Amino acid sequence: MKPQQDTEKPVDDAAPPSLTMQAQAILLDCPDFDQGVDAIRNQLLSASVREYFSGLLERHGLQTSEVVRRAELDKDFGRQLLKGERVGRRDYYIQLAFGLCLTVEETQSMLSFLGIGPLYALRKRDAAVMYALRKGYSLMDTQLLLDQHNLTPLGDAEDAWADFARGADSVHALRGAWD
Repeated sequence: MKPQQDTEKPVDDAAPPSLTMQAQAILLDCPDFDQGVDAIRNQLLSASVREYFSGLLERHGLQTSEVVRRAELDKDFGRQLLKGERVGRRDYYIQLAFGLCLTVEETQSMLSFLGIGPLYALRKRDAAVMYALRKGYSLMDTQLLLDQHNLTPLGDAEDAWADFARGADSVHALRGAWD
């Protein structure tokens, strides 16, 4: 007897290409730099980000105003981030992850889609954020956790990791991130 073949179509759970990869493709297909930058800004950023966050809002059954409030962002700025009208720092998107009640995995996927560095468990501050996401902490509880461990709160001036991302000595930067 022959085994039955699965007739169901496989589900494609693969994440869409990151914004960085999409932007690269647009830029390289344009005849000149200025057209490429304009195309990225007009065609890709706002529409893609808006669709991405719209999907997250729908999937989690949340309203924009509720997410922005939970993320402790200015209501206009938070709404602009979710619509792709403005681009924010990494911390603002992490705050939105708390506002959206995302899991660690969803947060990593969001940061990847946006072309922003993921959370790194080897970095003490990021490890605390990952822990808080895993435990379902609110943003306020996460800020308290960061404060208890003398770590830079989310949304404050960029922390020491920003220097590492800009090319500072990696060993020194990693050691400093744990001190």
